Amino acid sequence: FIKKKKQQAVLAVLDSFFAKNPELKYIQGFHDVASVFLILFGNSTGYYLMERAGRTYFYDFLTF
Repeated sequence: FIKKKKQQAVLAVLDSFFAKNPELKYIQGFHDVASVFLILFGNSTGYYLMERAGRTYFYDFLTF
C-alpha cells in the first residue's frame, strides 16, 4: 500500500514537471532521480530539487 502511494506521488510530480516544461521529454530512469529527491526531502523541496536538476544538470538529456 505504501509503495503504491509513493509510486503515485512520483508519477504526479513527473506529470506536473513535464506539463510545466513541455520542451523537455522524459528519459528512462528520470523517475529514479525524482524518487530520490522526494524520499529524502519530501514533496515540496523534492519537487524543487528535481526541477532544478531537470532544468540544469539533465537538461541536455531531456531535450534530445
